[in-house]
Amino acid sequence: MTIFLFFLIGELITRAFLYFDKENLEYIHIEKYDEINKYPDKEVSLIEIIKLSKNRKIIYELRPNVTGVYTKKNVKINSRGLRDYEYTLEKPSNTFRIVGIGDSIMFGLGIDLEDTFLKVLERKLNENSNSIKYEVVNFAVPGYNTVMEVETLKEKAIKYNPDLVILSFSSNDMHLPNFIKNKIKFRLDKSYFYDFILQRISHLRQKEDLKARLIGSPFRVDENGSFYEYESELLNVPPEYKDLVGWDSIKRALKDLNDFTSKKDIKVIVLLDYSDNEIIEPYIRNNDYYGYSEKVTYNQEVKKHAKGYKFYWLDPFFGFSEYMNKNNATFSDLIVSEIDHPNERFNQIIGNQLFNFLVENNLVG
Repeated sequence: MTIFLFFLIGELITRAFLYFDKENLEYIHIEKYDEINKYPDKEVSLIEIIKLSKNRKIIYELRPNVTGVYTKKNVKINSRGLRDYEYTLEKPSNTFRIVGIGDSIMFGLGIDLEDTFLKVLERKLNENSNSIKYEVVNFAVPGYNTVMEVETLKEKAIKYNPDLVILSFSSNDMHLPNFIKNKIKFRLDKSYFYDFILQRISHLRQKEDLKARLIGSPFRVDENGSFYEYESELLNVPPEYKDLVGWDSIKRALKDLNDFTSKKDIKVIVLLDYSDNEIIEPYIRNNDYYGYSEKVTYNQEVKKHAKGYKFYWLDPFFGFSEYMNKNNATFSDLIVSEIDHPNERFNQIIGNQLFNFLVENNLVG
């Protein structure tokens, strides 16, 4: 009877935790991430280099110390869960520190770390400085949207005491991220408490890490039935994520970013979407249909929502269009075709453009 009561109480407590889903006690499976690190040339997918975040608005984050080949490029995540060097948390003296928050474009999908525009910027700043050292720390994670990026600044990047923040905006920043948490559907023929005990014993014995329950976000398809984009229409978004998508979420995130950085006297540069010709599509809000009567781009709309904020705006369109005119190049020459992301040359252009922008606006020491 004592054993029965113990398991009954344990089952009730476990289900209560799962119901409120604070850290999600149930896992898809146990995976040996130390085995992945023994083979740095192993191809990995995004789900293999991320883990569940305890912060509801961040959802998932990069898993520390993971290595592998991701989108055909070697990727190493440092001990603090960043695709970057091992910077000290405390900012060294005589150092100007910049942090970048963004998604796969800033992360450098399909290119090496050294070729990302933040590393290009860091090298340019240090090459042209005689006294101040510059550190540019990359907090970008593939699939993040604006809400997740601002929350990452507030929870993680601010600990590095930055002097300046670069926010990379993309047209898909109003959509769901690549992954969301799987909502638990309780079963009566299963003991969640028993599963939890077995998982913890296995964890202690084999020193394995537990992969959190993350699933792919719902997405829309194009007229050919191919993947188009992650969901942003509020009718189709899971209820617990409605405040993370749509233009209202971007408006709140931008206000939050402005209020947070203004209090700390931190300058903010918003790097706009490089696809400035992309027109905003009509989208659904609750039971009403809203469409844009004019041909408005995402860049125009985000600047409108941040009107009056103390942001600096940089549009990369002018940099790459100037490059194409001078070199008789096409846009496809600047893209990693398989994943439709800026390649090394494009990142070089953005890095140089950022450097010139910082100098011209007296934003660096």
